[in-house]
Amino acid sequence: MKSKFKIELTIGDWFLEAVGAVALVLSFALVARSYNDLPAIIPKHFGISGQADGFGDKTILWSLPIIGLIAYLGLTIGTRFPQLINYPFEITPENEVRQYKNAVAMTRFLKQL
Repeated sequence: MKSKFKIELTIGDWFLEAVGAVALVLSFALVARSYNDLPAIIPKHFGISGQADGFGDKTILWSLPIIGLIAYLGLTIGTRFPQLINYPFEITPENEVRQYKNAVAMTRFLKQL
């Protein structure tokens, strides 16, 4: 389904996209850089006292950047089709462009979190 709106990216949009992409790359780089220095079994859960009470293989560390990548790709695809986003009010011809631009801007901002 092709979006009927072509929302032009502003300098701020490009900046947000770049920050999100760099953060995603850095999350993979951080895990890759320290992976070989870690023990095979690492703590993966800490109790209320602060003591580790769950342990697992260090490969679990890859799950965080992978989840980030999936979220980033999903939100990026979502910005291409703003008419598919669920809005809490009716989209009319008078407000559709403004609301679609707001939704895309919000989605770009959410990719930074």
